[in-house]
Amino acid sequence: EFSCSSGACINIYKRCDNVIDCEDESDEEYCKIFKLPPSYDKSLAPKNGGEEGNASPLYTTVNIINIDKIDTIAMEVGLTIELAVEWRDQNVEFQNIQDQEGKLGEYKQVPEDQYNRIWLPLPHIIHDNAVIGETKSEDNVFVEVIVENEAEKMNPADFQENLIFTG
Repeated sequence: EFSCSSGACINIYKRCDNVIDCEDESDEEYCKIFKLPPSYDKSLAPKNGGEEGNASPLYTTVNIINIDKIDTIAMEVGLTIELAVEWRDQNVEFQNIQDQEGKLGEYKQVPEDQYNRIWLPLPHIIHDNAVIGETKSEDNVFVEVIVENEAEKMNPADFQENLIFTG
């Protein structure tokens, strides 16, 4: 359970769900999705398993939304695509990303002011054969966290009661 500042208690899964459940609104205070260690460097790709060595693998999906042009003389194809990239970052702790106990596979959208604090692959993707000046990037960018495991036990010494999930 989550203890409201007033002393009332609510289900911990109602904490930071963008719905006020505590009369004093304390369940929606201090809601950050990420908890980053002081040594976190967003310019470095996450390592596999959080250790030194290989970078965490990126799983990509490319959906062709539209074929905008085909120029057989210039040997050019113009495409509108949707690019989805999944990865794990063991250095990031996630907080309060699950709305119900046991509900795995759920996506939680991350606000832009928060996802700008972590490593993202999009700025590092190279469009080798793209015509310079015609590649659009970072339009309609969003980040979602996928809940794959149950929350860890809460640390009673923490300032706030949060459900903690490892990256």
